[in-house]
Amino acid sequence: MAVAGSLRLWVRTEPFLVGALPAPPPARLTPHYLRKAAAYARARADQGCFPRLRWPSWRHIACGKLQLSREIAWLYFELFRGLLGPAPPLRLRWADAEAACTSAEELERERSKARAGPGLGQGETRPRAGGDPAPPGGEPDPA
Repeated sequence: MAVAGSLRLWVRTEPFLVGALPAPPPARLTPHYLRKAAAYARARADQGCFPRLRWPSWRHIACGKLQLSREIAWLYFELFRGLLGPAPPLRLRWADAEAACTSAEELERERSKARAGPGLGQGETRPRAGGDPAPPGGEPDPA
């Protein structure tokens, strides 16, 4: 009889506390507007909107075009990023960095480093201050 290896689970508590979405989808969150948002993002690929959508770009689309509140826009962004995002240890470091923020401006700067989209896998991390992506593992290059 074979012995199973260890199993590690990292479960976010938010879906269990409030459900997947704590509010019904807004009226403008329809396939028509989502297609327009996708076309908008593709047209701005040179600004970092496509294929990996950054938080500032999504915030502009969600709050400005789709008329979502900033909190709901972040919720959608974070849920999508959670589905496609990197390994749990890296996500835990991101959550710790966000929890350490002492002001709304600092939190916004930290969130502005976030990206969501295809290809955001285990080895890819948030960019460093200079805009260059950090090496796999999320740690800065030794100098």
